[in-house]
Amino acid sequence: MYIAYYFINSLSSMEKKKIFVLLDPCHMLKLIRNLLFGKLQVIVDGDGNIIKWSFLEKFFFFWYNFKNNTFACCN
Repeated sequence: MYIAYYFINSLSSMEKKKIFVLLDPCHMLKLIRNLLFGKLQVIVDGDGNIIKWSFLEKFFFFWYNFKNNTFACCN
């Protein structure tokens, strides 16, 4: 599956210029958080897999502990 990171400006009659989309990771995570804490609570990807906010929390805690060389499972 290919996702375009730009679109063609159709309003410009002289030149068809590409408009590039830049996604800010911090704001993308905020949008996901707000979506998952809203009415839906889950996201389903294109393959039918369920994505829950708890998965992102577990990833963050794993990353944080790995970064600081402290593992909750090993204490």
